[in-house]
Amino acid sequence: MFLSQIEPLFWNYWANIVYILGSIGYMFMNLFCLVFCINKFVYASFVLYVILAILFVIDAILYTIDWYTYAVLLRKSKNIPINYKAEFTACIFQILGSYCYLLGAILAENKTKYMPKILALNVAGIFSLVLEATFIIVGWQITLKNKTYFNRGCCAQGIYLWAHVLNLTADLIYLLATIIAVLRFQMDLIRYPATVQLLQIIGDIVYVVDSLLYMRCYMREKDVLEEKRAKENNEKETVSQQKYDNRGLELESILGNNK
Repeated sequence: MFLSQIEPLFWNYWANIVYILGSIGYMFMNLFCLVFCINKFVYASFVLYVILAILFVIDAILYTIDWYTYAVLLRKSKNIPINYKAEFTACIFQILGSYCYLLGAILAENKTKYMPKILALNVAGIFSLVLEATFIIVGWQITLKNKTYFNRGCCAQGIYLWAHVLNLTADLIYLLATIIAVLRFQMDLIRYPATVQLLQIIGDIVYVVDSLLYMRCYMREKDVLEEKRAKENNEKETVSQQKYDNRGLELESILGNNK
């Protein structure tokens, strides 16, 4: 199978890269629009926001493939039940939330006509992401208790704790901004209230820090995996050497008996 021939952390690496790029992109776009008082819905910014939303859809798909790799393909035996079910639920909510934001970004080309739907999609999207972050924390706690295969998240407990907490924190900040936007937005306004934009930028900053922490987690997992492989190779070499030595002793014994 194609996926089984790829390095276990390959998909996690690229998911983190896309997460970093998307978070930085949203931060600069929201900051640029706020500082220069640019309408979020002019065509150039509309295109950029759609591209950023697509990035997060790709990110969600990459994280799902990553889950399938370590939860299904890396099992020691096919008879072993599939673990990390909470993480799979998180992947579903992440995909759902990402698509809601993408659809909202696409509809934003005509905000006057579709603003109620855009806000509804944003609400659905951020609620999905909050649930995703919650299930990630739940799954992480289960992994720590069960010490399941590959021990994802166990090799860097402190870093993972901060990464998961910041992920949920950023989602909650965006949830607050979305609620305020729903309560205060008027159809004749061109721009979101400044409070909403400020909250979004704060959330973006937290997302950027969070994405960097997840990349750090990837690097720690990579180090653990390489150490594990090096240990396994050393054990194989030791076993091979022992077999070679045993054969030498057997040969000496045979030659001694012949004499």
